[in-house]
Amino acid sequence: EIESQGYQLNQIDAIACRGGLLKPLEGGTYSVNEAMYDDLKSFKYGAHASNLSAMIGYQLGQKYNIPVFTTDPVVVDELIDEVRHTGVPSIQRRSIFHALNQKAMARRYAALVNRAYENMNVIVIHMGGGISIGAHEKGRVIDVNEALYGEGPMAMDRSGSIPNDLLVQYMDKHQLSADEIKVQLSRESGLKAYFQTSDLREIMAKYEQDENVKLIIDTMVIQI
Repeated sequence: EIESQGYQLNQIDAIACRGGLLKPLEGGTYSVNEAMYDDLKSFKYGAHASNLSAMIGYQLGQKYNIPVFTTDPVVVDELIDEVRHTGVPSIQRRSIFHALNQKAMARRYAALVNRAYENMNVIVIHMGGGISIGAHEKGRVIDVNEALYGEGPMAMDRSGSIPNDLLVQYMDKHQLSADEIKVQLSRESGLKAYFQTSDLREIMAKYEQDENVKLIIDTMVIQI
């Protein structure tokens, strides 16, 4: 693709990659080094397609001797302590969300109103395969739903929050392992489970005519 645009990889000064599942990090730009590559490759902090970007970037950087960076990876963690705790003392909420897009859109809005992102308080919603809703306070995302395994609203292929007892009953009824339920909650739920497609254009084309489509879409909207 790069060569089709008239460029050669050895002409590139730097590579920018989407960040994958790493240890929690502050928002910002990071160099993709060997340690980060090893963590992504081993799936030490989880398996997700976003891991591949920095892995590929690192390999290209090594081959062509150019620096590789990732900005605002999905594990950006700027949560305040008050939102980390749950009703189970040994379980704390995690910050895994669409940080790159959330912060980019917040900065774009700040530019539109001639203000600095670091001096604003805004709420940003990312809507894709997963939905994340972040509270940004002066440049930091102090609260956000964990979008990977479905905390928050249902989305295109993610379940959204489910009552604990009903989820346990569901796992028992269908004899699902922990790994199997993770896949179902994060890839095979949401609108995809109802309509066997994750193409919102196809679903919305039936919104006015199909009462069930209208009901489920409106349900998702209310949850957001």
